[in-house]
Amino acid sequence: MGRSSPDNHAPSHPVQVLLLLVSTALAGPPAAGGTVGESSPPLDQRPLDQVGRVELDGLRGVACGADGCSVLVGDRLHDLDPKTLALGEERGVAPADARLVEGPGGPVLLHPCAAESGWCTVGVGPAATPAPLVVEEQALPRSPQEVGVLWNTRHARGWRVPFLERSPSPTGGLLFLLRSAPSRLMRTGGAIKATELETTAPLFPWLPSVALHPTGTEAFVLPWPGGTLTGVDVRRMAPRWTLPLGPAAHGLFVDESGRLLVAEEAGAQDGSTAHPDGARRAVPGLDIDPTGDLALALGRGDRPDAARTVVVDLSVPRLVWRESGRYLSLVSLGDHRWLLATEQALVLLAPSSSSPSPPPE
Repeated sequence: MGRSSPDNHAPSHPVQVLLLLVSTALAGPPAAGGTVGESSPPLDQRPLDQVGRVELDGLRGVACGADGCSVLVGDRLHDLDPKTLALGEERGVAPADARLVEGPGGPVLLHPCAAESGWCTVGVGPAATPAPLVVEEQALPRSPQEVGVLWNTRHARGWRVPFLERSPSPTGGLLFLLRSAPSRLMRTGGAIKATELETTAPLFPWLPSVALHPTGTEAFVLPWPGGTLTGVDVRRMAPRWTLPLGPAAHGLFVDESGRLLVAEEAGAQDGSTAHPDGARRAVPGLDIDPTGDLALALGRGDRPDAARTVVVDLSVPRLVWRESGRYLSLVSLGDHRWLLATEQALVLLAPSSSSPSPPPE
């Protein structure tokens, strides 16, 4: 299925996010922001491209803090130059089976331990000491109130936007896929409406398949295992564009800036590892982004198997990069630059003045 071009009719004012907050009787003003699509491009309009890449056998994560960036390869922690991706001085040895992620206070090593949750974290500094991590088994939000609380918390703390089974609607209700063929996206709250999508029906409708842009103007729908990403104008409930991804693609999140969408693809298609009870997930407490790299490292078993990681630039929209290996980390370096880590490689994404190179097959 070919990709259609985005139209120029996306809403351009964040008032619909305010409507969501009012309708759920929750506090907190929405952040100002542009709208996805050609009608409101980001400040830097140059397309993103891969401007650096290095394969690292045994890569286990990348994170940046006040003291710079670090990368974990095997059990060795190294300094990392984020401009050249060159590994610097070895900083120490990590605990067994550790992963390097960004925690609420900076880079941490997440590793199995004897704590009640089975997990501990330790900072990357020389004087850091391990601390047990509190992990909670939470029900996935389903009601408008629960989804609204998650949205408001995400907004207030600058968290990423997760893919959910039921995402918030700017009219105060919900956005979710109907169990129908072909696929239909339903909007409740205000004027109830459904729109047909140019994709196959979801095999497991309980999988997280819908994410709302931080401005509340556009929804991104990726039914599993169809592999077609659709951008939908949620005010008009009209599809704006489609983008074919690989087989069994499933969405992970929209980054906090609203520019990047990260997904995995080409995994198992039997649903055996895809939220088997369709209702719960493990999250590291209420003060940590449930779609941050720390939470995703804990919840690897809560999503389908995958062989590749893909990054979509939502301002165009286009596929920026496809990399072998499951997703590990996405780190914002500022100035429209990101570090992407998979199990196979470390990639630097940034605006390029030259023609973008095609993503690898």
